[in-house]
Amino acid sequence: MARNSKSKKKMAKGKYRSGLFLFLPLILGFILVLALIRYHAFSNVPIAPPVYEEVYNGESDLSRRIGAIDGTIYESLYEGGVPASRIRFLRVQPRWEKADHWDFSELHVELPDRKAQDGIAELLTRALSLLQPEVSFEKK
Repeated sequence: MARNSKSKKKMAKGKYRSGLFLFLPLILGFILVLALIRYHAFSNVPIAPPVYEEVYNGESDLSRRIGAIDGTIYESLYEGGVPASRIRFLRVQPRWEKADHWDFSELHVELPDRKAQDGIAELLTRALSLLQPEVSFEKK
């Protein structure tokens, strides 16, 4: 009888080990997923700003002018070599006047130094001045 109880213990121990080997990868996988979620949620890595694209629903004069200004700003920043990762939209505020409505967007552009700032300002001034007299602007 002693021999039978020993073999039963070995069988039970073997079943336990095989069950452990089946569940161990699942448990480790679950822990890994939780760790990745926690890392992503609390990491200090800056999240890329969402892509912003203005959609103009009307063919009003104001919509055409705003579209021209947006395109000019985009082309000037592209021509100036500013990467998209350095451009953020700080605020997008809906505005309206009479029947016209639009989104007022405030941009933040990170430039490395004063020389780059002056270069982009010159590109923007030159490009926006081509839109006159329909569009007027002032430097601040």
